[in-house]
Amino acid sequence: MEHESYENALKHLVTEVDETTASRISSKAIDFKRMLGERGLEYNLENASSMLKLLLKAEETKESFFEYRKIQFKIAGKLFDKSEIREKLFLHSNNTDLPPWSREVIEKTISLEPDINIKLSSYIRCNLSLFFGQLLNYMPCDSLSEISMLLLRNFLRENGNFAPHYLFWRYYALQQDRQYLFIEKMHDVRIAQKLLFSIDFTVDFMSFPREYSVAEFFIASRNIIIDMQNDGYSKHSIPEPQRAFNAFGLFLEANQLWYSKELVHVWALEMNRKFKIRMKTQECYLLHANTYMKGQMDIRLLWNHSKEKQEFPEWSQKQIQGYLAERVQDGLEKKTLAMDRCCLMRLIKFLNLLNIESFESITPEIVKEFNWYDMDHKTPEAKNAYNTRIRGFLRYLERTKIITSRLANAIPCCSAVSIRPVQVLSAEEDDLLKSAMKAKDGSRTILRDIAIVKLERFLGLRVSDASSLRFQNIDISRMEIRIEQRKTHKQLILPLPNTVFNSIVRYIENERPDIESEYIFLSSRHPFKPLQSVDIPLLEHLFGESVRRKNHILRKTLSTEMLCSGATVSIIADTIGHSSNATVAKYLNTNDKLMKHCCLSLDGIEYTGDML
Repeated sequence: MEHESYENALKHLVTEVDETTASRISSKAIDFKRMLGERGLEYNLENASSMLKLLLKAEETKESFFEYRKIQFKIAGKLFDKSEIREKLFLHSNNTDLPPWSREVIEKTISLEPDINIKLSSYIRCNLSLFFGQLLNYMPCDSLSEISMLLLRNFLRENGNFAPHYLFWRYYALQQDRQYLFIEKMHDVRIAQKLLFSIDFTVDFMSFPREYSVAEFFIASRNIIIDMQNDGYSKHSIPEPQRAFNAFGLFLEANQLWYSKELVHVWALEMNRKFKIRMKTQECYLLHANTYMKGQMDIRLLWNHSKEKQEFPEWSQKQIQGYLAERVQDGLEKKTLAMDRCCLMRLIKFLNLLNIESFESITPEIVKEFNWYDMDHKTPEAKNAYNTRIRGFLRYLERTKIITSRLANAIPCCSAVSIRPVQVLSAEEDDLLKSAMKAKDGSRTILRDIAIVKLERFLGLRVSDASSLRFQNIDISRMEIRIEQRKTHKQLILPLPNTVFNSIVRYIENERPDIESEYIFLSSRHPFKPLQSVDIPLLEHLFGESVRRKNHILRKTLSTEMLCSGATVSIIADTIGHSSNATVAKYLNTNDKLMKHCCLSLDGIEYTGDML
């Protein structure tokens, strides 16, 4: 026993969590003790168990029951032995009020996991008791066979807080003669709540063609996973396609839909809109299932789908091809044209969602709605770039007399202020990074990661240039790196420090796959290919979710370091491969030690508590 009283246990518990969580725990724990006092009960395990049963039965406290229960387990853990808690607090449930058939379903559901511990089985028993109690009030049933998917969908759309544990879905699928192949595989009830019971999709999915059944899609997805395993894909690469197949399969099953390529494209767009999930890779896996169902069962074709160009609908092709031809005559790069095409595809997909099949039907209101809809961009600058291209296309339609109103004016010229404080690694982060560069063991790509990070941090290379480095780019006799930058196509020559050279050699000798390739850095999984885009596990481990941001920060950190060392802006521009000094400013951080002497006094404008 760690503490002598309920209050002391609570006081110690709230010190272990953040302030917001502590406030919620304290409120619920004090409320629970108050409810005991109102019934003339002292705090002990028996009375706590009885109180939890009452909370589970009462309509006004059902939804918050599990939060009360979780907090009481934590407090009890500081006051009583585990054996007492297990005996008196775990095994309570209100399922005695349920009909016998539902109690039997609950116990059989729990038995699907033979090694389940008492705490988790108690949680599932309470969860399913609450679920069945609410469901049978919503629609009385005499057996599980009377509970249809339609009934479950309607119930959970109105009572989302009473979703059952995922084991129930597995048991339910088994009892339906394996009709629900993907529901049986579900392991996360949150996915079910998102996919099975969402009601605010903007598309009528029933209008899509019926190409392949769910059963055919299930077989194809299973064969893809098996072929990936047999072809040497690592265990780390399997979960992502499995999640993609399960999520889309769940969606098909719950809505009684059939597989089609058109449905995959629109579903991916809707998932991105509704849940902010990046779907590019998942869409590639789902499209490859179509290849398998056609009989082309070759896992080596998997990534061809990521390179496939989606075709514009016939009604839009003439105008889009005319606009792109005009852009070609302007002498634009292939990458720029590819981005133009990508931007226009977003616009066309949006118009398809609204069942619009002519540019003449576009109104300023539709353009504004698209602008609000198209918010899947990492930065304001990216959104501005997309808007610029859409505006250019609308002006082309206006010049060619396809539209008469000035629709381009409905797209804002600037989505946000582009000038932001420069972000660089702090001294602590930089020390952490340099320490990590000395590692000899770690992930399967640790040596590759270290070499690429050093190229970014000490030479200022973009991650695209560092990861695509070739053997011919290194001049050992001069200890120089000579590259053509992928972004600007400008030549860049930089000295090669010993620490960077040694890391590259160490990677080649100890970690690089033993295959012929002109590229130095290769993927760590079969098939071994040159790196295309790099999310570096080393940076992800050090800096968490901000890993994408940190890649470019390494260039900015080097630029700021050079500035503080007395280098001129022109030297910094040459080092990081910029053709103009004017574009270097966003890479240079201010000197904090000097800037703090320039701060302004706030005397006379103190905050008085009113609204600013």
